[in-house]
Amino acid sequence: MTIKFYHKDSKTYYTEEGGYLIASDTKVQIVRGIPRFVESSAYAEAFGVQWNRFKKLQLDSFTGTHFTRVRLERCLGADVKQILADKLVLEAGSGAGRFTEYLAPYCKELYTFDLSSAIDANYENNRNEKTQFFQGDILNIPFENEVFDLVICLGVLQHTPSTEKAIHELWRVVKPGGKLIADHYHFRWSYYTTVIPFFRFFVKRLPPKYSMKIVQLLVDIFFPIHWKLRHSKIFKWILGHISPVLTNIEAFEEKGYDFNKDTAYLETYDVLADYYKKLITKSELERILKNLDNVENYTIEKGGNGWEYRVTKKLC
Repeated sequence: MTIKFYHKDSKTYYTEEGGYLIASDTKVQIVRGIPRFVESSAYAEAFGVQWNRFKKLQLDSFTGTHFTRVRLERCLGADVKQILADKLVLEAGSGAGRFTEYLAPYCKELYTFDLSSAIDANYENNRNEKTQFFQGDILNIPFENEVFDLVICLGVLQHTPSTEKAIHELWRVVKPGGKLIADHYHFRWSYYTTVIPFFRFFVKRLPPKYSMKIVQLLVDIFFPIHWKLRHSKIFKWILGHISPVLTNIEAFEEKGYDFNKDTAYLETYDVLADYYKKLITKSELERILKNLDNVENYTIEKGGNGWEYRVTKKLC
């Protein structure tokens, strides 16, 4: 790999020695082929549990669909092969690797990380010679300034302690002429008319082994109702407001009951167990982007996951 890990405090590169990366007085253990710059943080622990249990359920190669590719290309604003060719790419918050699956084959080199042990699921799903996997913190990325052609962060920023700090740290490692590609949940009052915030208040505070059991119980109770009433628009609307269970039956109905129930386990756990869930207005996002240094231009569009935006850094 051409880009070396960097210790910002000592301004030195890490060197590998005896199963560790070493820089100054810092030792980073390499476990199962993955450098671990952080231990699984408490706020991200649930994601590790989630993605190691449902490690393939969102992969297009597993579902036989193109949902992930469509979303990725919409955010990129171009065909994945076209925009990634000969690019050095950083993927932040990769989870089990639904986007890694498309990024790795087409870019020059890919560096992908997650704060949680979900990186192990990604490594298992997408291990290849062009990709460096590591466990790290989006608020303290172990690279020098301005090294990546593309920095991609999808489905992540709303789950961090500070959206603004995370965007600034991602922007720091974008090279002149490069782009930051990201998204974020958008603010909507309708979210607060559902029972999701109520259930989240309790579930997100539980250790993952207990929160998963609660979610399993909720899905076992409510999913059969969702499935039985799946063709009724009125009852689907009602269930959307009184049920804590999320489903994606419209997309995967042909795959049958069991597959959709597994998807409901994943989607419901994802929405109830994440410690941070931030919603942002377009004006607040614009304020953050305008405060970045050396912005040439940016675009913000409404997409399936909220605000989807691309920011280009000025050439020096």
